[in-house]
Amino acid sequence: MSRFMTATGVWIGEVLAVYWEDIDFEAGTVDVNYTVIRAAGLGLIRKSTKTEAGERTLPRPRWALDIVRRRHEVTLVSERAGLPEQPPWPARPVEHPQGHPERSWRGRVRLGDLAGLPEDGGHDPR
Repeated sequence: MSRFMTATGVWIGEVLAVYWEDIDFEAGTVDVNYTVIRAAGLGLIRKSTKTEAGERTLPRPRWALDIVRRRHEVTLVSERAGLPEQPPWPARPVEHPQGHPERSWRGRVRLGDLAGLPEDGGHDPR
């Protein structure tokens, strides 16, 4: 998956949202129209990108196409064995040892506090 992300420049949520029908092996392209997000009470869901600019068709280098083609061959074997169809990189929820990673910030020191910066309600300075 990381090689595919390197070849296309997509975000992790976007690569997890790619389905086989989004990949054109003959043209060597992938359509990126969706992303996977974590929704409260629902878990992981596939939704359209935030803006139309996020919807794009990307060319892939030959080596990246070979990676996806090999994954597709494995998926076809699984389907013949009676297993349900899977996207190229299934998004499986992983149980975090301390609960959801976003909740694990409770009790930790905010970097802005250490630097003496006020909390503005937005993202901390990076």
